[in-house]
Amino acid sequence: MHPKVMDCRVIFARDVAESLCRPAVQGYTMERAMFRKVVALRRGVSVLYLASVSAVWRTFVGRQTEQAFWMTWVNKGDQNDYRAPHIVLEFVDFPEHHVGIFSSDLANHLQRLARDRVQVKFEVTSSFGCFDGFRETEIGGLTRWNSAFEYTGAGGQYDPSPWWTNPWWCP
Repeated sequence: MHPKVMDCRVIFARDVAESLCRPAVQGYTMERAMFRKVVALRRGVSVLYLASVSAVWRTFVGRQTEQAFWMTWVNKGDQNDYRAPHIVLEFVDFPEHHVGIFSSDLANHLQRLARDRVQVKFEVTSSFGCFDGFRETEIGGLTRWNSAFEYTGAGGQYDPSPWWTNPWWCP
């Protein structure tokens, strides 16, 4: 046996010793074998950590769901800086919460419907259960429209909100 190599069968169980102890002829010492095992273990743990972070990120961040609400609409005219009809959509179940859109396409569509109440579908984005934002995807059956500007607002109280209440961990 080479002088630098200890008899690792004394230290480790037989099955472990066979994997860790190599003949000195191949240039392995017990320390080098242990170092290689530690490096392999660290790589494995790093890969598992990155895979779990990626899985959590994909599952809980930027999650998109669809929600539909009944809304009433009013055309406030085109006497504004955008020179486009100003449509205000107000939530039926959440008074004073509204969405404003400056759009000729939307105004024409809503006037053709000849109803003051329409269903509006929203794509709602959340991360870890916290509300991030939304966008309108369908208004009274219309799925595409050009708009000069869009906004959202709430008069008076913000609660209750059309969007769920954020859990305690949300900012």
